[in-house]
Amino acid sequence: MGYTLFSQQRAVESLAEYTAGGRYRKPGAEDLMAIAADYILLKDNEDADKWLSEVTTIQPENALAWYYLGRARFYESRYSDSADIFLRCLRLNPRDVRAETNLGLSLKEMGDETGAIAAYQQAIRWEKESGAKDAQPYLDLGSLLRRREKAEESLGYLETAVAEETENPKAHEELGRAYEDLHRSKEAEMEFKKAISLAPDASSLHYALGHVFKAEGLNTDAAREFAITSQLNGSHSSKEVPNLDVPQ
Repeated sequence: MGYTLFSQQRAVESLAEYTAGGRYRKPGAEDLMAIAADYILLKDNEDADKWLSEVTTIQPENALAWYYLGRARFYESRYSDSADIFLRCLRLNPRDVRAETNLGLSLKEMGDETGAIAAYQQAIRWEKESGAKDAQPYLDLGSLLRRREKAEESLGYLETAVAEETENPKAHEELGRAYEDLHRSKEAEMEFKKAISLAPDASSLHYALGHVFKAEGLNTDAAREFAITSQLNGSHSSKEVPNLDVPQ
């Protein structure tokens, strides 16, 4: 029952069933993986870390458990630990695009942008060779290049990210910002509008669209978007622009 509820993403109910079941037998590694995944759904990375650490003790060759442990450590801001764990994943499962991409994220947070770029590029090479589809290394590399004021260089990566993951508002936002940096306002407008259609409660998207409207001389439209921004911020209902990579 616990696993059935977990598969339905009913994390609180799933954990209650695992707690009840634990009175009758000790949970195995597969049970602990599901329990940890429930905590990931609840954004409780500390408890997810606890149970994933137990899984890796029981099954030290379980690459998937190590991968999710790396994700938990990353969200606990333990970036050096997460980088080491993703390297271990890669030893267990060479050419793992997800692990290499997340290694890049960890290195970026540690201040090693050169290492992060190399990791994203490696992940993209492996993806191309395997024929798999994963927008995240393109999105992460394009976003980093844009923030380094290399909008022209970032564009191809961000366009690929949008093409591979058309319903990801974060990809549309980043592509819109690259277009805006390159003064391609109509294309930026289209991307911000698409991102808003997918994440209407993200105030930063309305602000970005308002800024583009203002640059285009569409003052009425700009005022409307700025008003929505203020309303969302004032009511504390604004949300971050979601990225569909969580959980991967």
